[in-house]
This record gives sequence, C-alpha cells and structure tokens, in this order.
Amino acid sequence: MYMAFVIHDDNEDLVSFYVRESTGKYKIYHEYIIRGDTYTLNYYINCYMFEKKENQDIKVQVEGT
Repeated sequence: MYMAFVIHDDNEDLVSFYVRESTGKYKIYHEYIIRGDTYTLNYYINCYMFEKKENQDIKVQVEGT
C-alpha cells in the first residue's frame, strides 16, 4: 500500500491512496484533506492503508491449516 500527497490549493491537499486488492491489482482512491487536519488524515489512513480485522483473521486461519 502506498500514499501520495499533492499540494492542490493554499489550504487543501489531494491525497491519493494506492491500495492493492486481493487479485493483485491496484485501486487508487483520491481524497481532498484540509492541510493540518490530522484527524481526517488518520481516518483515511485507517480506511485505506490497513486491512480489516476480519480479513486478517481469515488469512491466519488459512495459513495455519
């Protein structure tokens, strides 16, 4: 997973999240975030950059069998 910042406006940045799907293909999500808004940035990082807990559990069970 990758994350890129592009300075878009004086007070707003375009943040792109490059997320690899289970098929191996990448999907790109774009979000506009007000500069300095760490709460919104952390929210999108958690949404796009980390797998859901239930997906991690499934992988562990498959690898352990």
